[in-house]
Amino acid sequence: MKRLLLFIIGLAGALCPAFAQRAERTYVTTDRDWYAAGETVYLSAFCVDVSESVRLSEVSAVAYVELTSADGMALGGKVALLNGRGAGSLVLPRTLPTGNYRLSAYTTLSGREGNYDPRTGSRIISVYNTLSPARVTDAVEIGMAPLSTPVEQAGALQVQKLRDGRIGLSSPVPATLSVSVYRNEPFPSYGRGSLAQALSVPAGARTREVVPEYDGEILTLRLTGADGQPLTGQQALEVFVSRPGHLEDIYAAKLQADGRARFYTTNFFGDGEMVVSLGKTAPAFKVEVESPYRQLEPGDIPALVLDPSCSEALTRLGARMQVTSAFEADTLYQRLPARQIAFLSDKSKRYNLDDYTRFATLREVFVEYLSDIRARGREEELELQVRAFKREGAGSIFWEDPSLILVDGVPVFNHSLVYNLDPALVKSVEVYPYFCTFGHLMYSGVANFITYKGDLGGIRFGDNVRIIDFSGAAYPVAFVTPSDDPRYPSQRETLLWQPIVELRAGEELVLPALQAEEGMVLVAEGLTENGEPILVVKEL
Repeated sequence: MKRLLLFIIGLAGALCPAFAQRAERTYVTTDRDWYAAGETVYLSAFCVDVSESVRLSEVSAVAYVELTSADGMALGGKVALLNGRGAGSLVLPRTLPTGNYRLSAYTTLSGREGNYDPRTGSRIISVYNTLSPARVTDAVEIGMAPLSTPVEQAGALQVQKLRDGRIGLSSPVPATLSVSVYRNEPFPSYGRGSLAQALSVPAGARTREVVPEYDGEILTLRLTGADGQPLTGQQALEVFVSRPGHLEDIYAAKLQADGRARFYTTNFFGDGEMVVSLGKTAPAFKVEVESPYRQLEPGDIPALVLDPSCSEALTRLGARMQVTSAFEADTLYQRLPARQIAFLSDKSKRYNLDDYTRFATLREVFVEYLSDIRARGREEELELQVRAFKREGAGSIFWEDPSLILVDGVPVFNHSLVYNLDPALVKSVEVYPYFCTFGHLMYSGVANFITYKGDLGGIRFGDNVRIIDFSGAAYPVAFVTPSDDPRYPSQRETLLWQPIVELRAGEELVLPALQAEEGMVLVAEGLTENGEPILVVKEL
């Protein structure tokens, strides 16, 4: 064990200098350049290391995206990265004013370079609010729309139309791409940006120290007392964060002297509630999530010109937005792999309570058949313990150290709350009869009580628990809109979105046959194995 530990320390020491020299550039592509307020912007992220040669970076595991206008930052989002590639989305609020917006992306690691501006190579997207007259301040005009910014094609990607109407894409060298096909509407493009521009800034000098997010977002919480001052003198407290129904999203950290707690996560996915707990006995507190966004200045964003000749296209855009939003549940998506690391293995014993006689209290459930968990102590100091193992012919053996008790994946340190749960609300109990570690903590066995509704069984927590809203990385998705069935006409503006396409040398990617009365535009962007940018825009 000692030799293994020394080997790990030596390996970390050898790798740290290499990581210290990394310089990342992040670029995002979108499914198109124009949207109605209320639509979803689909993203594909390229995180590239430019320290020595141009290649995808394997360092950062999350990128941050900002949508800004002359009025400031309008929206932020997170994209989980795996080996330099990722996908996600931004949902535009229906109240978002009409105007042009700058879409920029960056990683925490790039923040240590003083000469790097994340807006380099960023793209301009146009948002049309068809439900409100709200506009970005002094950034919308009425007149003849300008011609779209010319697109400089790049790379050796070959696009050809096949006999059956499908489209084939091929590359002479291995490449990673994002591919989009959307309706050819008459809205102008004000600045697509490009991966070549984003990579044009060389690695710069380090002006400040940052902690790279190797595994995922580093979540920082600021805890204050009832008086609004940071919790101090409570440094021995353990702070826990978890998300109901997500067993992989449990993390622990020590409260620092400044009242902050930092959690090294493997990325949260989706939006929802987060439970913050300070253990069984702790003072009342308030919690604030520190924003990871830099609040970039918008820079020079061209004014959006509303052309009366585009009125019919705007009417179609608004109608399709409303129809698509109303029937979004009927849309089929392909969810792409997302990195999630659970701190528990799949070696558990599961009790489905419907397979047994139902009792009025959990006390009776423990006695009658849930023999892998026992209760010890008085009601106000009750402790639930998980059985370690059981030998043939031997008595029951339970862990002497505390066990971790969860309800819907949320730690509950007052075990009396679990013991008094209504068993009619509990669907099953999963028991993990082995040592479990997460963060710097170790527990002797874990039991997870899963309710039917995933609502924690109506547990009323004390002052040591707070529930807050939290936005994680968007789930990466891909989709294609079928157009061969006239009974179900598509109302999507984007007909095909493949955010992560890996092409081998000489391999052909065949896209399905698509149709649209307005015509279609295909856009493929990416990077070859040799670090050469690819950009192809073709009308179909």
